[in-house]
Amino acid sequence: MTKYTKRQYNKDIAANEVAILENKTLLESFNARVENGESVNDMSDAWNAAHDREYELEGERADMDRRFRTRNWTWQDHSFASLVLANID
Repeated sequence: MTKYTKRQYNKDIAANEVAILENKTLLESFNARVENGESVNDMSDAWNAAHDREYELEGERADMDRRFRTRNWTWQDHSFASLVLANID
């Protein structure tokens, strides 16, 4: 695996933020449609999918942050981190 550069990180974060904004706009449009009298049952699957996508995007963002934060870690660094986590009471 190649090193995850700052440029790649910034590009991925920007794409993730755009996707989050698009999803937020979609969720707001669902709210507006319900306020205008449309039935929730007619769009429940799409509404649930949008909320699932929101959760996925947050997870992707956390994965990008973790990958960038640990990009210079060696095997020993990962071993030490797992040892410390195993000994936490």
